[in-house]
Amino acid sequence: MVNQIALNLMPNGDEDEVAEQVAAHLERFWSPSMKELLLDADSESDIGLSSISKKAVEQLKVKS
Repeated sequence: MVNQIALNLMPNGDEDEVAEQVAAHLERFWSPSMKELLLDADSESDIGLSSISKKAVEQLKVKS
C-alpha cells in the first residue's frame, strides 16, 4: 500500500519531496497499529518497498 501511495504522489516532485509527502500521509491517515507494523519491519529485510517508500518509512521512524 505504501508503494501505491508513493506512485500516486510521484507527479508532485522529486523523490525526496514525494517521500516527505508519503511520510506525512502515513502519519496522518494510518492507524497506529499499521504504522507500528511498518516501522517494526527489519530495515534489512526486503518487504518490497520502492526507494521512495523506504525514504518515507525512514522519515516516519525519525518522527516517531
